[in-house]
Amino acid sequence: MTYGWAILIMLVVIAVLFYLGVFSQGNIPKRCTLPAGFTCYDYYVNTSGYGYLDMGQAIGRDITVTGVGCNASGSTPSLDQLALSINISTGAHGAVMNSTYPIQCCSNTGEPCKAKLAIRYNYVGSSTNRVIYGDLSGPLENVG
Repeated sequence: MTYGWAILIMLVVIAVLFYLGVFSQGNIPKRCTLPAGFTCYDYYVNTSGYGYLDMGQAIGRDITVTGVGCNASGSTPSLDQLALSINISTGAHGAVMNSTYPIQCCSNTGEPCKAKLAIRYNYVGSSTNRVIYGDLSGPLENVG
């Protein structure tokens, strides 16, 4: 009798999880990852497929972001998508993709977005370029 109740409870839990869409392929969690020292302060992809990223950094030196790329195809994004010059002090954050600097990350098919990021930067006062890579995923949001 005890085993019967345990099995019934497990079936109810699994049914609830299916109902909530936990096992659905269409649900991609909202997530942004960058290497150590860099953070996704705020981020989203709007319903047109354009990405927004407010990036923070705490690598111990002020940086200038000189290029950003975003690509949903799975290949490495081109840094030529957006050439810019945004200074971010250590311990601070700045918008590197927004309405002023739009980048098409994903199509606007209504499907969730899963894209790769590439961000080119250099230390303030240096001309040596460095590139970091990250990931951005989540549902298309009705903002911006």
